Formats: sequence, structure tokens, C-alpha cells
Amino acid sequence: MAPVKCERNIGERSFIVLNDLDLKILNVLNKQKKDILIMDVTQILKLSHPSLKKHVRKLTRFGFVSKHPVPKTRGIILRITSNGKLQLKLFKNIPLN
Repeated sequence: MAPVKCERNIGERSFIVLNDLDLKILNVLNKQKKDILIMDVTQILKLSHPSLKKHVRKLTRFGFVSKHPVPKTRGIILRITSNGKLQLKLFKNIPLN
């Protein structure tokens, strides 16, 4: 079997699935004993709502986070999935700033 070429050509970008903020969001969700709203996560991490939504959208697309609407409100509950917990285990030895 021939070796796989892993080099990028000039102008190509690498694709990073998770950055340190994504891991921090997963960490916050993993530590919660009860349901947590998106607004609570924005306050814990001191992020703007649009910034957090962008990261949550990506984490949801990859299956690391699930979103659940709160009845009779516009709130959204976030929950870490089993795949999200697996990602935290894989990255647990990487220090987060």
C-alpha cells in the first residue's frame, strides 16, 4: 500500500474540527448536573450570543451537542452527547487557556 500524502498545496487551508473554545463549551456542558440554557453558557464563558451560536451550530452539526427547545419560551437547552463526551476524553490532556 502506498503512503498517503498529507501535505497541503500552496493556498490550501487545513480543517480544524474543534478549537479551544469548542472544547470549553463541551466542558461546561459536561460539568452541569442540570439542564443549561444557551444564555447561561454565554454568561459562564463571557461570550456574545452570536459568537456562541456559531460554535453551538458547529458542535450540533458534528453531533457533539444536542439542542432542545424550552416549551412556551424562546430558550434552548444544550446537552452534551455521548460523542461530545468522547471528544472531551480524547482532548483531556490538552491544556485549555
